[in-house]
Amino acid sequence: MLFDEAVRWVDFDCRRSRASQVEPDGNVSGAQVDRFANLFVLLRGISKEKAFAVGAEIAASITEMNPYPVKLKFEKVYYPCILQTKKRYVGYSYQSVDQMAPTFDAKGIETVRRDTCPAVSKILEKSLRILFETNDINNVRNYVCEQFQKILSGSVPLMDFIFAKEYRGKAYYRQNASVPSLHIAKRRMIRDHRAEPRIRERVRYLIVCGEPKCTLISCVKEPEEFLLNPRLRLNVIYYIVRQISPALNRCFNMLGHDALRWFERMPKRIHYSRLEQRDRWFYETDRRGQLTLSQYFPVNACPVCKMPTTLSVCSSCREDSLNSCWCLLKEQKHLQRCCSSLIRLCYACSNILHNPAAMVNEGCTSLDCPVYFKRQRCGHLISRIRECGDILDTF
Repeated sequence: MLFDEAVRWVDFDCRRSRASQVEPDGNVSGAQVDRFANLFVLLRGISKEKAFAVGAEIAASITEMNPYPVKLKFEKVYYPCILQTKKRYVGYSYQSVDQMAPTFDAKGIETVRRDTCPAVSKILEKSLRILFETNDINNVRNYVCEQFQKILSGSVPLMDFIFAKEYRGKAYYRQNASVPSLHIAKRRMIRDHRAEPRIRERVRYLIVCGEPKCTLISCVKEPEEFLLNPRLRLNVIYYIVRQISPALNRCFNMLGHDALRWFERMPKRIHYSRLEQRDRWFYETDRRGQLTLSQYFPVNACPVCKMPTTLSVCSSCREDSLNSCWCLLKEQKHLQRCCSSLIRLCYACSNILHNPAAMVNEGCTSLDCPVYFKRQRCGHLISRIRECGDILDTF
C-alpha cells in the first residue's frame, strides 16, 4: 500500500496548494503494485524550472517517508503533454533543467505502435509537434487538411499505406476468422502450399476499393498484386475515415475538435490521370474488366489546354500548332526524364549495369525501398509518353 499512500500524500499536498492534481499510472487499488508504476502530477500555471523543483521535492519527501530501499524516482517533466489514458501519453519531455531542446516522447499511441500504417504515425506525430510548438489548433487543422488533400490526389507514397500485421499460424485463428494476415496466407497457399508465412512473420497488405457492399476483408491486397494490376485503386477514404481520423481524434477530442469533421467540411475533387484514361479508351478493346465508372467514358479534354473537346486536340490548339507541339514536347520530355531517373537510380542501387530491359520486371523488389514503388509507375509513364507521341504525329 506504499504507492497508495504516496498518491494520497501528493494529492493532499497539491490540493492544499490549489495548483495541481495527481494521475496515477498503474494499478493502485490493491496491495501489489507494479515496481515501475508511474505517478503523474499536473502542475498548473508554473514554469518548467519550477516544475523540476516541485518534482524533486515530492520525490525526496516520498522517499523519506518510506523504508529503504523504497524510492520514488523523479524522472522527467512533460511540457506540454497529452495524457489519453493509462499508459498512453505523449509530450515534449525534459530530463533536466538545463536541457534546451525537448524530446518528443510518446508511449502507447500510434506514433510508436506497429499495428497501423506509416501514414497514421507520420501525420499524428507532425500534428502533435505543431500543436506543442505553436499552441494553435488552427495550424494543426490546416496541416491535417493539407495531408488529406495530398492523400486524395495520390501524392503520398504508396509505402505509407502498407500495413504489416503479425501472422500467428493457421491453427491460432478460428475457421472463418476475418484476419488480413490469415486471408493473405490462404491465398498464397492456394498457389503454393509452401508459401505460408512463418509464425510471427509480419504480412504486408493494403486496402483497395471494392464493389458496393463488399466486405473489408475482400479489399485486402498484397502490395505486389496492387502494383501489377493498374485497375486497382487505393481506398483512400478508408485510410482517412477509419485509420487517420480516429488516431487524431484520440488526442484532439480532448481539446474539443474532430478531425473527421475537418475532412467532411474540406473541399474535395475527383483526381484521375487524363492521359491514362485517354490511353485506356483508345487502345483497349475489351472493357469488361473495367471497375470504375470513369473507365467507361472517354476523357473529352484537350491534352494541351485542358478545355472540353470531342477531338484529340481542340480546334484552337490545332490552329496554334507551334505552341501545341511545344507544350506536348515539354510534357513528353518531363515524363521521359522522370522515368529515366528512376531507372538509373535503381541501376546504381542494385548494381545492374547490363541487360537494363530486365530491370523493370526482374530487379529489386524490396518493399522497404521508396524508389521501388516509384519505379513501378514507369509503365504508366510510358503509356503517357506514347500518348503524347501519338498526338504529336497528328500535327
